[in-house]
Amino acid sequence: MGLVSIRFTESEELIVNKLSKYYNEDRSKILKRSIIELYEDLVDKMEVEAFVKRENTKKGKLYPADDDVLKELDLVPIHPV
Repeated sequence: MGLVSIRFTESEELIVNKLSKYYNEDRSKILKRSIIELYEDLVDKMEVEAFVKRENTKKGKLYPADDDVLKELDLVPIHPV
C-alpha cells in the first residue's frame, strides 16, 4: 500500500476537517472518497465523449445541452431574470 504525504494550506486543512466532521469519517477516508469521485467523473466524461464521437459519425448529429444547441437551431436562449 502506498503512503502519500500532503501539505495543506490553513484554508485547505479547514475544509478537510469540516468534511471529516460532517461525514463523520477520518481525513484519510475523506481524501480517498474525493479522489474516487473525481476519477468516476473522469471515466463518465470519457464514456460520454466516446459515445458522442460514435454517434456523430452516424447520419444524425448530437449537440451539447447548452446555449450552443439553441444557437445551432436558431432559437433564442431563455434565461431566468
